[in-house]
Parts: sequence; structure tokens; C-alpha cells
Amino acid sequence: MKKISIKKLFSIINRKGSLQKRGLYRPHKDWLIIISIFMVLLVVSIAGHYALYTLVEKGDMFNKTAEEEVFKAALKRETINKVVEEFSDKEVNTTSFNQNRGVVTDPS
Repeated sequence: MKKISIKKLFSIINRKGSLQKRGLYRPHKDWLIIISIFMVLLVVSIAGHYALYTLVEKGDMFNKTAEEEVFKAALKRETINKVVEEFSDKEVNTTSFNQNRGVVTDPS
């Protein structure tokens, strides 16, 4: 097995035109590949977003079934009156407590 030194490796890489002779250095072809991949990914992304947009716009996506809809209940007049009385009782208790509050003496 041959030993490859760092100096020999750099001398192979730094030789004028050695990469071009081997076909490893092709800037035009490399840029063509990069731009082609970018354009393909861009077209795929636009198509995917358009498909998602059309599904949402049509209503095919995020459909609600009858079970998921909000249930609207009619309140009975008696229940509403009872709740109002409880709150008025709480208000009376709070006002009476605030009026009859004792004076706190300074502990020091």
C-alpha cells in the first residue's frame, strides 16, 4: 500500500489544470446542476402550495362534522333568574362586608 503524504496530495490538487483534465472542475456544469435543482424544487413547492390552497378554498380540508359543531342550548327563564339572584346576593354581602370592616390596629 502506497503512503500518500499531505505535500503530495496538495501538489496533485495544485497542479495547473489537473482538476480540469480529470473532469473534476467544471464550473459551468456545476452551476447548471445547482440552478436546475433550485428550479425543480421551486416548481414543486409552488405546485404543493397551490394544491393546499385549493383544498382549503373548496372546503375539502378542515371539514366540520355535526358532532364537532357548537351546541347551542336555550336557557330557561327560571335558571337565568336564579343566577341573577345569586349574584345580587353576593353583591349585597360584599358591600355589607366592606361597610362593616373593622379597624386594624397597628401591631407595632
